[in-house]
Amino acid sequence: METVTMRSFEMELDPADYEAGLREIVAALRPDWNLDNLRLKPFAGLTNTLVSCCHAGDQESTLLFRLYGDGTDRFIDRDAEKRNMQMMHRAGCARPLVATFSNGIVYGFEPGHTVTKLSVRAPDVFPMVAAALARVHRITPLGPDAGDGSNPGRSCLWASLDKMMALAPTQFDDPRQQKRFVSELRSAAQLRTELRQLREELEELGSPLVFCHNDLLLDNIIVAAGGRGVKFIDFEYGGVNHQAFDIGNHFNEFAGTEDVDYSLFPDREFQLRWLRCYLATYLSLKPGESPQPTVETVEPTDLQVETLYVQANKFSLLSHFYWGVWALVQTRFSNIDFDYLEYAITRFSEYDRRREQLRSLVLPVGNGVKQS
Repeated sequence: METVTMRSFEMELDPADYEAGLREIVAALRPDWNLDNLRLKPFAGLTNTLVSCCHAGDQESTLLFRLYGDGTDRFIDRDAEKRNMQMMHRAGCARPLVATFSNGIVYGFEPGHTVTKLSVRAPDVFPMVAAALARVHRITPLGPDAGDGSNPGRSCLWASLDKMMALAPTQFDDPRQQKRFVSELRSAAQLRTELRQLREELEELGSPLVFCHNDLLLDNIIVAAGGRGVKFIDFEYGGVNHQAFDIGNHFNEFAGTEDVDYSLFPDREFQLRWLRCYLATYLSLKPGESPQPTVETVEPTDLQVETLYVQANKFSLLSHFYWGVWALVQTRFSNIDFDYLEYAITRFSEYDRRREQLRSLVLPVGNGVKQS
């Protein structure tokens, strides 16, 4: 694995007028590049602004500039994000972090194409996604929440939710938004009560704590050219969390983030096939900084697959809750052109619908999870 020395620049890039500053950073990072041959292409994500910087048509050497969204440092640990990216690079799971600047980072480009609502369930793609996620989950995490060999640490998600709940608006100045907010969403007190109940239920399920991506939406999954493998990008929400959250969250994201369609949530048959692929890799890797295969391949049992199926579906509820609260916070801080209030309503509506559906879903007998 190549060793990359990360540079740091004490400058801030304006998302509305970034070109001069970006070129200054590129000139320092790549002094052999002809700045007249740069092609810049901006992308608007749901959290940040992204700009790709390609030199002379060479995609392999492209640099990506991520300009942090307004207010996101209030609920995203940017130091943890940098550690995550460096950890993933050492494990061979991500391109290197090249530089930082006051309100963003520069990192290497992952060549390939993102999955779509159709391709994410394709029989030649989903096993690669499952195996790639299993590998991520076997990487030994770093940071203050990681714990050690005898202590698995603690989930980062609860602290993140606490931060976001404190930042979420309690009212809107716009009368139309306020009407929708009051009529279609819970109050802050109701949200906290619901979250407390949900947390108690989920922590009874015994889902292991592992390093999780925590935001495995379709645009964060890259299929290499020629279908040679899968890599994940954007680890800003990554951290120690329950294994089943990462999986349940990914299944939720089959619906997409624009023109959201939850009828695309994978059915039981598909999930069981996906989970069997995942467990076949997960159980056959030894945890470590760069996970290595066990001496023998381990095939998952039906009981292990069924247990993870229940855990992932239950944790999919927390995914809806988390991104619903996140969207409420974004209504307050983000300047990105996206209807975050509508997205929050969509996520909480699906949360309520699925909450009723999943009440009768229980762990299979003999799963080995201790119930208090």
